[in-house]
Amino acid sequence: MNDTFIWIFKVWRSLFAASLALALTGCLGDGSQANRGFGAAIFSRAAPTQVSVREGAVTVAGPAGYCVDTRSSRLNDSTAFVLLGSCAGLSGRAATPENRTLDALLTATVAPGGTAPVEAFERFFTTDAGRAALAQDGDPAKVDVFETEIQGDVFLMHLQDSGLSDLPDLAADRWRAVFTMNGAVVSATVIGLRGHNMGSERGMSLAMRFAQRIQQASGGVQTAAAQ
Repeated sequence: MNDTFIWIFKVWRSLFAASLALALTGCLGDGSQANRGFGAAIFSRAAPTQVSVREGAVTVAGPAGYCVDTRSSRLNDSTAFVLLGSCAGLSGRAATPENRTLDALLTATVAPGGTAPVEAFERFFTTDAGRAALAQDGDPAKVDVFETEIQGDVFLMHLQDSGLSDLPDLAADRWRAVFTMNGAVVSATVIGLRGHNMGSERGMSLAMRFAQRIQQASGGVQTAAAQ
């Protein structure tokens, strides 16, 4: 199972790096620049609030205010990387109290992995191999895991990755929720933005709400199907 965890996070690293430039052009904003220049045609219509992957076995959806960045997401038959940002920024609408500019970027990686007890995630990600899997550049020395928690069938952690220092819009803090869903392993990640002090409690809460939205949208029942 550890090999599965390592592979999943290698997928996350490669797709995250490839998708970031596209993501930062629109989904972090408040919509004020979305209809100007590059990407105007894409950002002038409503962004989807969810996307189904793995032949419908898992549906990725975010908390209120988050929409799917279809340009930056990568989907195929076996794995998926879904990036979510501000609905206002992606759709070219001005932010309102109901559709405000958000202070984090969300990603979900979905990959085949069967089922695993939630305690297996906790054991793995507190090892050097686990921190290497979490690190953007694969170096465990650059990752500090500050807090871990199990809520039901979801493993949560707050970490910092100093290997992201060359990405000016993103803070080093991130919060991950890892769980199995309908034969897949899902990693739901909250990435803090520079200039926004989310705090550990809010970050963990947002990661858990993200995980719960995916579970609810996916039927709320975990099975061994869709291997």
